[in-house]
Amino acid sequence: MKPTTDRLAVVTATLDRHRATEAMESWRSSAAYDWPLIIVEGQFGVVPAFAEGVSRALENGRTEVVVCLHDDVLIEESGWDLRVLSHFQQHPKSALAGFGGGTGLGSADLYKTPYDPKQLARVDFRSNMLEAEAHGTRTTQLCRVACLDGFSQIGRRRFFERAWPFLKEQGLLHHFYDSALGCLAKRWGEEAWLIPVACHHDGGQTTKRDRAYKTWAFEQNPQGNAGLWEQSHRWAYEEFRDVLPIRV
Repeated sequence: MKPTTDRLAVVTATLDRHRATEAMESWRSSAAYDWPLIIVEGQFGVVPAFAEGVSRALENGRTEVVVCLHDDVLIEESGWDLRVLSHFQQHPKSALAGFGGGTGLGSADLYKTPYDPKQLARVDFRSNMLEAEAHGTRTTQLCRVACLDGFSQIGRRRFFERAWPFLKEQGLLHHFYDSALGCLAKRWGEEAWLIPVACHHDGGQTTKRDRAYKTWAFEQNPQGNAGLWEQSHRWAYEEFRDVLPIRV
């Protein structure tokens, strides 16, 4: 029997509980503790879904850290949850963390040349994912980053209880929320860190393969998912002029 803890809670959102089973089992089997798992089902839009899940997790006043994972992330490192809790204990200024992130956010010519959403891309992406080299650089070293990839967003209570409601109030639905969390950490004087846990992210399960999501996306924007992507980047371009670009 594993010891239990409610200092940490895990949140995920899924449109297909059956498909998500393998991922969720990997989180449990590789964990050092048993902890609450909050699953938000059948809700479109990453931000509204995770905002709901985080809110439910934080109803427990003892919860200090909330781990938001996509339903297609396989964790392959034993004791990953203990590593996460130890990180936040040892780094009190860290309010945001994850398993893959970039040391920079936004190009050097941002706000100096005409707008291009590609100017808002991450810089120097690092991780310890199975295919880390295909996405950037492999590292096994803990390090500061500007933002984390959306597949793993881990936050301290004081940060998530402000950040997710803010993103939801802004009408953000599906894209750039991960980089926006990094921007909010910078704005609020917090730190974001990469915890290079060994994992595999089988990305694109929802946006590329789920017909119901595609239908929903066109109901939200005439250009569908592509339109939501453009909409979120345009919003971020205007919203985060005070902190972008970011380098650590």
